[in-house]
Amino acid sequence: MNKNTENSLRIGRRSFLGAGALGLAGMLTVPGMLEAAMKSGSKFSKRVRKSGGGAERCIILWMAGAMSQLDTFDPKTGGPNAGEFKPIATSADGVQISETLPNVAKVMDRLTIVRSIDSGEGNHSRGRTLLHTAYAPEPTAVHPGLGSMVSHELGEADFPLPNFVSIGGPATPAGFLGKAHAPFVVQDPGKPPANLVVYTSQGNPAVNQQRYNRRLGLMETLEGQFRENFGENATASHDALYETAVRMMRSDLTQAFEIGREPADVLAKYGDNNFGKGCLMARRLLEAGVKCVEVTLGGWDTHNDNFNRVKALTGQLDPAFATLVLELEAKGMLDSTLVVLMSEFGRTPRVNANAGRDHWSRGWSVVLGGGGIIAGEVYGSTSGDGMEIRDDPVTVPALFETMCELLMIDTNQEYRQGLRPQRLVPEGHKPIDDLID
Repeated sequence: MNKNTENSLRIGRRSFLGAGALGLAGMLTVPGMLEAAMKSGSKFSKRVRKSGGGAERCIILWMAGAMSQLDTFDPKTGGPNAGEFKPIATSADGVQISETLPNVAKVMDRLTIVRSIDSGEGNHSRGRTLLHTAYAPEPTAVHPGLGSMVSHELGEADFPLPNFVSIGGPATPAGFLGKAHAPFVVQDPGKPPANLVVYTSQGNPAVNQQRYNRRLGLMETLEGQFRENFGENATASHDALYETAVRMMRSDLTQAFEIGREPADVLAKYGDNNFGKGCLMARRLLEAGVKCVEVTLGGWDTHNDNFNRVKALTGQLDPAFATLVLELEAKGMLDSTLVVLMSEFGRTPRVNANAGRDHWSRGWSVVLGGGGIIAGEVYGSTSGDGMEIRDDPVTVPALFETMCELLMIDTNQEYRQGLRPQRLVPEGHKPIDDLID
């Protein structure tokens, strides 16, 4: 892959719709068909990126609270740390995972496990920041999350949907990339975002075109009067937000948020829970042209009753993750979609007195798939008791360099936060070539 890059000062693009814009856009609706819009092809040109890689979009499955690697993707047999779950064979030759993930086991030949993450951060807040940005928290800088990086580098300013959507959890800010690349948050994937209802329950337009245009005209009149009194500079940010809100509400692609349009059997495969619904919405959004979607499954902070809680959580993760992989593959999207499953750190191999596992920052697992990643493999390993990294330790910045390489994001670019130059990933780290197909 071509590593040649040049440092440049990057300027943020126009703001897209933030959460606050929906209050403004709530009165604007217009009918359309997502399926027809997607079949017609995208009119939005791609940005020129560095050569190499293969990923055109990204999906992040965030296991909030810190997933137990020993009870999922790095199971052990025998000994005091093995726990209650047994390893099972997978579709990847020689690769075993926990019996809690039988459906994921069937698609492991499309995925790769990194079992040797060494982060050094066992605090939830600091770990979350590190695993989203490649940086530990700093008092003088706010670094963008991976989703905002993807939005900035792969997204288009005039695309009618947000380039980065976060489903079911709090979102990492865009930092020095600017609010234009902050995540659009959907708290409840079971229904469209608030104030973005395009249809009535009977499938008819909630507002007809004539009424819609009258409302736009009234808003333009009010905006014009304010602009005359206070000047263009006073309204620039608001105008950009308003423009994006209108563009979004006019787009047929907003139907990507409506998972109820999917067949009942597809909904059932993902699972009748918020994580399953979130993964289905993510697939629809990616299919519509959104560049990055993050879906959160919380509850992994299992300091007590670890095994019962992990069983319940993997009961949601297993069908949704496996179905997402299979659907992306069936639609010809897996090879061009980087799939990442991770959390802020791992959990202790030793089980505590409350039948729980505590915080653990060395020797835990991340799962990658699609987008040019090598498939059906395990990178790195931990000792038989899970207490030490045995082979190929991976730092978080190295993981980010690898993901950015697959997404063709140039990490040598310089940005500005005030007068201070910034990089997307800390200097001194390289992609892991053995993970790239």
